Amino acid sequence: MKKIGIFITAIILSSLGWMGFIREPLPPIPTITTEISEEVDFDFSINSIDYSGLELSLNDKVEGKGMYVEFKMNNAWETGRPGLVINGIKAESSFDKGMSPKKYLENKNRPKKGNKDFGDFMEDSKGKSVSTYKFKQTLVEDENGKTFMRMSYDGSEMEMIQTLEIPRPITLPAHISRKFSPNGIIQFQRGVVTFDNKIKGFYIPVLIR
Repeated sequence: MKKIGIFITAIILSSLGWMGFIREPLPPIPTITTEISEEVDFDFSINSIDYSGLELSLNDKVEGKGMYVEFKMNNAWETGRPGLVINGIKAESSFDKGMSPKKYLENKNRPKKGNKDFGDFMEDSKGKSVSTYKFKQTLVEDENGKTFMRMSYDGSEMEMIQTLEIPRPITLPAHISRKFSPNGIIQFQRGVVTFDNKIKGFYIPVLIR
């Protein structure tokens, strides 16, 4: 009987974890010691959006080319820890199932997760609409010699997502990589990174090839 109880408990805990009701411990924030690139400013806008994902586009082209970053919601929105998963980073748009931000916000009955949706991240703390997301990026190294992309939000005060997941190695387009490393291609490495309040952003592990 005791074994049956333990088995049932294990199944319940596994199911709750899969559904996102049990919070996983957040990964540690690295201790940065060195900056190894110049700081690069990028401004993004929402190019297309639906109820579970969105695509950000770079406002100003680099070497005549764009950059489009596709995200989807992670499973932790229901537990109050909203995060995003990077689906891809490309020079051209590939998110063809969405709508404009205006149309998204006009739907007052849009579905929510954990009483939140993307609309909570489309206005600042004063309730003013946010249409441009400003970020400062720099390549840095930690105390162990590991390389990261430091990505800091540089806009008006607003609610921020808590985690960013890279589900597989994702290579940045060559024209974007050259802004940081003239002779290399930058690849985001697989993992989950935590929002750092000190920099208002994330440290994304990278490999420079």
